[in-house]
Amino acid sequence: MSVVISILIAVVIFGLIITVHEFGHYIAAKKNDVLVLEFAIGMGPILLKKQGKETLYTLRAFPLGGFCKMLGDMDDDSDKPRALSGKKVWQRLIISASGALLNFLLAFIVLVLIVAFTNSRSAEIWRVAEGSPAEAAGLLPDDRIIRVNGFRVNVHEDLMLALNVFSPGEADLVVMRNGEQQNIVISPRHYPEENVWRIGVNLHVVNGMFASPIDGAVRTASLGETLQIAAGRGLNFANTTIMTVRMLVTGQLSINDLYSPIGVTALIGESVSELIDPGEEAASIPFGQRLAFLVNFAAILCALISVNVGVFNLLPFPALDGGRIVFLIIEGIRRKPVPVHIEAWVHSIGMILLLLLAGFVIFSDIFSLM
Repeated sequence: MSVVISILIAVVIFGLIITVHEFGHYIAAKKNDVLVLEFAIGMGPILLKKQGKETLYTLRAFPLGGFCKMLGDMDDDSDKPRALSGKKVWQRLIISASGALLNFLLAFIVLVLIVAFTNSRSAEIWRVAEGSPAEAAGLLPDDRIIRVNGFRVNVHEDLMLALNVFSPGEADLVVMRNGEQQNIVISPRHYPEENVWRIGVNLHVVNGMFASPIDGAVRTASLGETLQIAAGRGLNFANTTIMTVRMLVTGQLSINDLYSPIGVTALIGESVSELIDPGEEAASIPFGQRLAFLVNFAAILCALISVNVGVFNLLPFPALDGGRIVFLIIEGIRRKPVPVHIEAWVHSIGMILLLLLAGFVIFSDIFSLM
């Protein structure tokens, strides 16, 4: 039962993200008078189809992909009315980038809902632990941490990311104290059993607009602060994605550290199991709270994956939207397009490499679950 529920949740999450991404391309194409031949959710054989006034809408068998097929996409049809290849460079740039932009918008909306209905930790210090690096460095309650080694801190997740990934070891902090910025040098303490760096502070809790108030919260977030915290979390997800790509390229991470949809489904399955068949510790938690945790976890996954998809698609790699944008920038500089057959060949090579990467990650997840 838990396996079926996990798969359904994963299909809904990935289906929503893919649909939103392709709808970004679709709506941008329509706004720029490009003929959309087919709008497909999923890949492989067609399960359902409906012919619209000018666009074929299809639902395909495998819910791990989709496409928005336009007239003149990778074809030399620039002489045909409403062909993509006949549009101006800036119009094609908008169409190429719109899928990722809508993924960012989806993530932001989901994060706003999460922040509004849950409680969050801000970047403001509530308590400084005795004998901690923070106390030694002179940090005080109510200081707001702004930067760590130049890395912007918007939410508490940024602080953990900055201390443990971007700048482990000695750190230069910028904090806001009584309306003035203070520069503080601090030496975080390493905890080898958890392999994390900490400075020894607890951060203030901010109640969500519609969340149950908890003791010790500094305030209830206003609409403006809710939007700010949601945006901060979204930026944190984007920074994490960029950092992951960088560490893959430099060899600090291996492909085995990546999650495929199968790995994500397995993660969801752990939460579903806690809901349906809780262990001794979780059994004391009311069913409603366990359900709320599952919904919150699924929503966070949705926002995180949506940001990942948006950032990943904007990478300047062939077959991705970012690769197409690179060719458009080259066309804008040269004042003439790269020959269609050359661009198509480059994107085909990129697609093969991406499929090989996806296949490797999927099989790695399958073997890890066996």
